[in-house]
Amino acid sequence: SLEEAARGRDARVDEVARVADALRAELEAEKAKSEAARAETERLRSELVAARETQILPDLAALDEMESRLHSLAGSLRAREREVASLNGTVEAQVMERVALAEELRGAREEAAKTAAKLEKERELRRRAPRG
Repeated sequence: SLEEAARGRDARVDEVARVADALRAELEAEKAKSEAARAETERLRSELVAARETQILPDLAALDEMESRLHSLAGSLRAREREVASLNGTVEAQVMERVALAEELRGAREEAAKTAAKLEKERELRRRAPRG
């Protein structure tokens, strides 16, 4: 009875001690996990800082340079487009002038042909006409 009570109490104390030990072990494991996670977070943060310095910032600088070149090229293209439009206008004017000259030449050739036909007719009439 007294011994049994003492054994019962000892058994409960042992059980509480085992639970406490298990909880301590679990707490230590959680602390280790937490420390590992903190270390990994710090490592990733360091990698990000390094990547920012070695990759991201140079990439951004390169992108800025490309954007600047693209703006410059776009300006050059707009200037060329204006130049081409101007040349197209000049070519169109020359084509219209050539068409007009061709029509004028055709008209002049038709007039010359009519005049030549009239002269030939007059010569023929003179040849046939009696002289005298």
